[in-house]
Amino acid sequence: MGLVDIPYYQRLVRAATGPVLELGAGTGRLTLPLARVGATVCAVERDPAMAAQLRRRLDDESEQVRARVEVIEAEMCSLRLPTRFMLVIVPANTWLLFPTAAERAQVLAVIHAHLHPQGRAVLDIFNATPDERVLDRWIEDGHAALDAGTNVSRLVRLRRIGQPELQQLELTSRYEVDSPRGSLRWEQTQPLAFLTPAQGRAECQAAGFEVRHIHGDYTGRTEVGPHSPRQLYQLRLPIGERTAALRSRPKEDR
Repeated sequence: MGLVDIPYYQRLVRAATGPVLELGAGTGRLTLPLARVGATVCAVERDPAMAAQLRRRLDDESEQVRARVEVIEAEMCSLRLPTRFMLVIVPANTWLLFPTAAERAQVLAVIHAHLHPQGRAVLDIFNATPDERVLDRWIEDGHAALDAGTNVSRLVRLRRIGQPELQQLELTSRYEVDSPRGSLRWEQTQPLAFLTPAQGRAECQAAGFEVRHIHGDYTGRTEVGPHSPRQLYQLRLPIGERTAALRSRPKEDR
């Protein structure tokens, strides 16, 4: 992904009036830039190596940034936190790493359980085209200078697996991280779903969300179309849930 999505998410956190839940934080590619602009971020990552790298990078940040970030190593689908968040983000195709509709519904249920009644959630996935669905070659998916002296690059290869009606791909990623502390190379292969905007909308609505927009790029101004690079779902709780939650709060807290 490189850094192309960071300004989009920074705009979202500046508009939010409370804490942010990031599901699939990885090594902090988004976490740290969001905390640097003032966001309080709960960063959830299931992979121990990535969570450890995020903590190491956090050690190099200022005291103010460190105080704004909580790193939680946990499985996304079993997450249970006491906080309701004004913004929940699931960036960089993370939702598609759950290859079945049932698994993606579990992720949506976790989002629903942790979203503040007045908050919103954002799901960020690629907008598959027929050419991308049969792609079988290595392509560069991003190169970024994350911190002083730290460079990250990723090569990816997509292959179709299973029957076409399953809409599943195999994603192989090759990562290279170079930093003053040393170099790290690894390769990861995992299943990846792909969804049309209509399918994604239906899954979100079935999970009890109102789909406000499906934007097609990181400007956040254009609705998704056949040639859009991304599907950016902006979700909120239905008005009935928002109204009921507001009525149940003490008057002094409204």
